[in-house]
Amino acid sequence: MLDYHVHTRYCRHASGEVKEYVIEGMNKGLKEIGISDHYPISHLPQLSYNDYSMDLQEFPSYKREVNQLKKIFNSKIDVKLGAEVDYLKAEESTLRKNLASEDVDYLIGVIHLLDNWIIDDPRNTHKYLEYDLNAFYNKYFDEIQNLIRSGLFDIVGHIDVIKKFNHIPEEGIEQYLMPCLESIADKELCLEVNTSGMDRPVKDTYPGKNFFKIMFDMGIQITLGSDAHQPSEVGRHFEVILKLLKNVGYSGLISFKNREKELTKI
Repeated sequence: MLDYHVHTRYCRHASGEVKEYVIEGMNKGLKEIGISDHYPISHLPQLSYNDYSMDLQEFPSYKREVNQLKKIFNSKIDVKLGAEVDYLKAEESTLRKNLASEDVDYLIGVIHLLDNWIIDDPRNTHKYLEYDLNAFYNKYFDEIQNLIRSGLFDIVGHIDVIKKFNHIPEEGIEQYLMPCLESIADKELCLEVNTSGMDRPVKDTYPGKNFFKIMFDMGIQITLGSDAHQPSEVGRHFEVILKLLKNVGYSGLISFKNREKELTKI
């Protein structure tokens, strides 16, 4: 079992040292743990808060620490170096340049920023009331499509996090999500099943559990992420979700080493 979406104190809105997460993963029986703190957001517009990611000059220290722990825990758990990267079509060229020299095991591409505000920040929930949800969902999933087409990422992360606070159009999410799943299947990208939404107002995974069978039938490869922001959250809800994934036909998860895919048994 693996957990490929884990944050630490480096991201400024999580608690705990990298080593604490690794030890928690070992204690919970993980074979792999991927540390994927937020990549520096210097390519994004100035935001209202400064607690979204580490600074660009901190990233080498982050990589160095994770790589040291890889060696220390080598015989006990496979530690992988990743990053969660905010995509913005308008800044794709800058981001491509920044990422070109980064030696990591994997990159998770995500959308947090839309219309210059972070859509999954509890401090911004009131902003949803200012929008026509259909138009806002269209805008979000158009940007997800741009992310997929960019070719910058190994994993598409929390693909429908826009539903986090349960602001969902009356007709549901399928019409917005399905074209993105088709693009992921076509590009042979890896899709993250993120369990953190089960502890949020929406009370569901990203993407939702009702899409698991559809994803399997489309041949979409998956990995698993808790989106832990404190050590105790590592591997949260995995037992339940792995059972559901097995029931629809999945027998393996995708892991990465030096940006190359590897299939591991569930």
